Amino acid sequence: MLAAPSKPCHVTIVHRHPPSKLYSEEEMVDNICSSSSDEDIKSTNHNTEIEYKHDDENLQSEEFEETPLYAAILTYLSYAILCLFGWLRDFLRDSHIEKKRGALDPNATLGFVPLYQSYESFYTRNMYTRVRDIFNRPIASVPGAQFELTERISDDYNWTYRYTGKTINAINLGSYNYLGFAEKSGPCATDAINAIKTFGVGNCNSRIELGTQRYHVELERLVADFLHVESSIAFGMGFATNALNLPALASKGDLILSDEMNHVSLILGMRLSGATYQTFAHNDMKDLEKKLRAAIVHGHPRTNRPWKKIIIVVEGVYSELNKLILALVGKRRICQLADNTRYFRQKLVDMGFIVFGNKNSPVVPMLIYMPARVTRFNREMLRRGVAVVTVGFPATKLLDARVRFCISAAHTRQMLDTALMAIDEVGTDISLRYSTRHKSRRLREL
Repeated sequence: MLAAPSKPCHVTIVHRHPPSKLYSEEEMVDNICSSSSDEDIKSTNHNTEIEYKHDDENLQSEEFEETPLYAAILTYLSYAILCLFGWLRDFLRDSHIEKKRGALDPNATLGFVPLYQSYESFYTRNMYTRVRDIFNRPIASVPGAQFELTERISDDYNWTYRYTGKTINAINLGSYNYLGFAEKSGPCATDAINAIKTFGVGNCNSRIELGTQRYHVELERLVADFLHVESSIAFGMGFATNALNLPALASKGDLILSDEMNHVSLILGMRLSGATYQTFAHNDMKDLEKKLRAAIVHGHPRTNRPWKKIIIVVEGVYSELNKLILALVGKRRICQLADNTRYFRQKLVDMGFIVFGNKNSPVVPMLIYMPARVTRFNREMLRRGVAVVTVGFPATKLLDARVRFCISAAHTRQMLDTALMAIDEVGTDISLRYSTRHKSRRLREL
């Protein structure tokens, strides 16, 4: 985050002290795994520190295939049809022909800043609710490589749910469990149990409830040391951190320059702040510099007055890991994660699916585009025993609806092959092989 004061008009950039030894993503993984023989690991009686860099070469290695024209046309047409039926449903509700199931008292929110624009409310009522069953599924076990989902059914088209008391066993491709520490036993589980016994289960809410505790201070100190900054502040919820704290940093008369790929929580925070906000191309410093210069020179577009301050907002979760502390178990899991990631991603590419991102990233986005296919893919995968996370508009751009596979070191090759077989079947049934760079092939042909 950068602040550019309007008088005098300059930008101050503070750099963290560079580490003595830098590795790119691929070099880092290769260095770890190349010395991971049993003898090397056994001889390592202390933690190993690996410095890491996220350079321009890594950014350029990210793969982004263009959307096929026919897929774009069909996607726009799909949303147009959904909007037409949505407006028809709203007309029926306003005419009291169809029952309203949302909030009925408009005066209850008078005086509050609206959390959502009118179209977002329209989208929630008429599009999101239709497919709400594929989101926010409750689980009944540890979110490891395999887990139990709580079965639920709806009798009113996803406005409400009732639980059957049954569970669904599935391979978990939706949790950020990179190194497989989401386990029923082990140091993480033991520490969690001890923390609950000591501090209780209500300490992840606002500190207004129970005050600042010792572990809050310890966590903030550890984070500050890790990031090489003077201090830090911890919150119990990531979404609320962004949405509710940006208004404390920016207000009317300020300008926020935001990375176009920033999370929806940051977008909501910018909207609530009252500041003017603009986007720049993802990780494109030239585009950012161009817009920053224009903002400083021209000021507010209506009045031409200088901005009170200019804030640049980017996400910190861009693989900006400063150090990886490697011990025996961690080292093996990193190698397993790298192997699983490269295997899974390459199989998807070879089958003709459009896959985004860096080849070393354990988060593997596969493009689906059309909203109906997003829903169908999610439901069909669960029927085959694979739980996935699908994401669409407004969380992504209109043409960027996707399934987001999260690979873990805990996944076995058999689990990945089972998931790939299910992806192959569903992808064939609903025609998801959009890639023009790679020939479409079935999994059995590879």
